[in-house]
Amino acid sequence: GISFATVFAAPLGAFLGDLWGWRMTFLAASGIGVVALAIQMLTLPRLPAAAAPGLASFKAALSRRAVVIGLVTGLLVISGHFAALTFIRPFLEEVPRLDVATVSLTLLAFGVCGFFGNLIGGIVAARSPAWAVASCSFLITLVALALVLFGAEVNVALVATALWGFAFGAFPVSISVWNARAAADHAESAGALLSSTFQVAIAAGAVLGGLIIEGLGPQAVILYAAVATLAGAALMFARGRALKRR
Repeated sequence: GISFATVFAAPLGAFLGDLWGWRMTFLAASGIGVVALAIQMLTLPRLPAAAAPGLASFKAALSRRAVVIGLVTGLLVISGHFAALTFIRPFLEEVPRLDVATVSLTLLAFGVCGFFGNLIGGIVAARSPAWAVASCSFLITLVALALVLFGAEVNVALVATALWGFAFGAFPVSISVWNARAAADHAESAGALLSSTFQVAIAAGAVLGGLIIEGLGPQAVILYAAVATLAGAALMFARGRALKRR
């Protein structure tokens, strides 16, 4: 379900946004959310509550340097990604000047490639999570720079956006494997910290992206994504290797 939504949500949203306007599109998305909630409430069985991890477990997870490195890397990469992804449509419409139909197809390619990136990222992360995290983050850097420098070329914009989807599709599973191995004895707490970091990074990236695009234009927000993901890749590559040698 998540993979299906990742593939089709962005192009469908772009298509409906042009057809109905963004307000009606958001209302439709809210309605789908209400339907999904109702289905879960009616179909999911009641389960006895398990003991929740206490503050000591979160403190123990945060005391692991590898966990902190993963959280900071996630904050950098996710904020950079969503700063750009939130405003990728204005970029595609203003720089390579794609029409709405082509934008929708481009976002569909982004989602499809993200699906395969998720599959391959899991395979690579099982062998070396640090390398997987660093490499997919750096690939986002490269395609973001390609969009900044050569994004006015339609073919470059199409290929780079698809590669971006592939690279980001690999990131969540890779950082999750890193996080789980970093605190295997506090997996629930480490997972909760990573999930919270993702949510903060998504919100912060969208807000920062809005400020950047308003003041400097769509290419600047793509450049910010390149800088943020490069910082995340460098941190994981340097600190991940250092921890592995210990």
